[in-house]
Amino acid sequence: MYALTLVRVGRISTLETALDTHASHPAIAPLYNPAILKRTDLLSVDIAFFLGADSDDPSAWQQHPLCVSFLPFPPLVQTYISRITSIASSPEQVHRLVAHACVRYFGDFSGGQVIKRVVAKTYNLEDGEGTSFLDFAGLRGPAGKNHATSGDVNKLKEWFKDGMDTGVKGGAETKAVVEEAILAFKYNQSLFGLLKAPEGDASKIVMIKVLGIICLQQVVESCKGFLALLVESTIVITIRSVAMHARNYRVPGEQRQILRILYLPMVYGVISFLSYRFFSAYTYYSFIQAAYESVTLSAFLLLLIQYVAATSTEYSAEAALSKKDKRKMPLFFCFRIRPSKPYFMHAVKWAVLQYAIVKPLISIISIVTEAAGVYCEGSWNPHFASSYLSVVDVIAMFVALYGLVLFYIITKDILASRNPLSKFLAIKIVIFLGIFQKFVFDLLADHGVIHGSGYWTDTNIVNALDAFCTSFEMVFVSAFMMLSAYPATEYKDPALGKPRGVGRAILDSINLSDFAKEIWASMKWFFNNSKNRREGQPSGDMTHASDPTFEQAFLGVNPYTYGTRDNTGLLAQEGVAYYPMGDRSPNASPVPHGSAV
Repeated sequence: MYALTLVRVGRISTLETALDTHASHPAIAPLYNPAILKRTDLLSVDIAFFLGADSDDPSAWQQHPLCVSFLPFPPLVQTYISRITSIASSPEQVHRLVAHACVRYFGDFSGGQVIKRVVAKTYNLEDGEGTSFLDFAGLRGPAGKNHATSGDVNKLKEWFKDGMDTGVKGGAETKAVVEEAILAFKYNQSLFGLLKAPEGDASKIVMIKVLGIICLQQVVESCKGFLALLVESTIVITIRSVAMHARNYRVPGEQRQILRILYLPMVYGVISFLSYRFFSAYTYYSFIQAAYESVTLSAFLLLLIQYVAATSTEYSAEAALSKKDKRKMPLFFCFRIRPSKPYFMHAVKWAVLQYAIVKPLISIISIVTEAAGVYCEGSWNPHFASSYLSVVDVIAMFVALYGLVLFYIITKDILASRNPLSKFLAIKIVIFLGIFQKFVFDLLADHGVIHGSGYWTDTNIVNALDAFCTSFEMVFVSAFMMLSAYPATEYKDPALGKPRGVGRAILDSINLSDFAKEIWASMKWFFNNSKNRREGQPSGDMTHASDPTFEQAFLGVNPYTYGTRDNTGLLAQEGVAYYPMGDRSPNASPVPHGSAV
């Protein structure tokens, strides 16, 4: 893409030609020094460098297939050229060239220096290679260094400003220059919007240096078909796993969370393929992937809570934890927690479920700021949104994982029969494997092992490799880990009740209203508890007879009408008979829904 920019600037030499023609004009002479600002020959050298052409012969790069593919120029470019030619040919309008010179050269003085550093780092260039156009070596003279320092460029800025003040006489002339500068800026802004890689074979002439091996982008292009096959395999395996649970959808409280978890490899696989196929939009796709990650973590916590509640005769997670003694908090050993207290369940749920709110919000803000050009992925510059959003993301994720691990440590003896560790690993391997491999690829890029040129920067290559590996890994995660960690066989027991149907299963899994209800209930509990403390009232004890059960507190419904099961495995379904608290044996007589027990 940088080569395309240089080629278009090289083709548009109209401005420097016009400035040369009118170098003695009163408005232009004070600010235009050809020895410093005229750099057409250096531009030709840079273009030849990136295209691998003979730098001594300008026609060599002009005949290069990649350069030829950039032609013809879009109408906007022709309009820009015509505008400069028009004002240069009119003696009454020549002073307007100052506006175009201002936009061009101040761009080179400021943003151009940033681009020079980024290009040099991205392509691991030696000092001055490929960036001589932006070096302003003329400031140093023949015996000087290869490029001007930042201090030299700043002095050049001041000299250019003084030249504008001297040359433009004010009044109508100043107004005309300002109007022309606005127009010139719009032209340049629109030109950047046209920077797209050309279609056809020319766009594939890209060299990628990975571990010292040079290969053409055709290899990358040819992998798209293989990658599509991998993603299709992941989708098929996921659909099979989901279908097995959907056909045996007898315990909605557990299975709706399982279905959400089973979608994870498919979401990662599809997003990775799109990121690979449309690499320039990688940042946007990665935000969607990250947002679903938060949904999966929240679903896993709710699944564990369902498992814990099923071990209590009252089908209550609080009741199951009522005999747990206080203990030190992991990492924060100065503090103790009491799982038997009401605040524990609310605190754990809020710690994890907040991530389902924060992460999507971060993704939305990231997409908006990326589109506005103020995101700057990977940058810790306080002027860009990425630095702040990254800090918030890390804190939110730490709190969520801490809450999840804390609940697992407290309940691992209760959950031993449900094999929670394998279920947790199936999720975290997907998430942490992606984080780890991205870190490795970024590290290789920083040390120049991964090196891109042409249209693909080293960041594009890193993102493509990450997407490719993720697509490959998701096949095995969905085929082996998810199938074994979340089997549907335990839900085939007819004693659990009649299946609720495939459609109901899918709708329940994509309906996240249960997240919202539980988050709201937790917030309400903390608010009421804080209010009671301020008024001097007791905050309550979980063993009090009037306290609601877990399901009643969080969902406002009878637990036996929510599609859960008790510790014997008997299911109480919405709108059907359920088994009373006093008798849960398989031979017990069911009580119609809504009847008094």
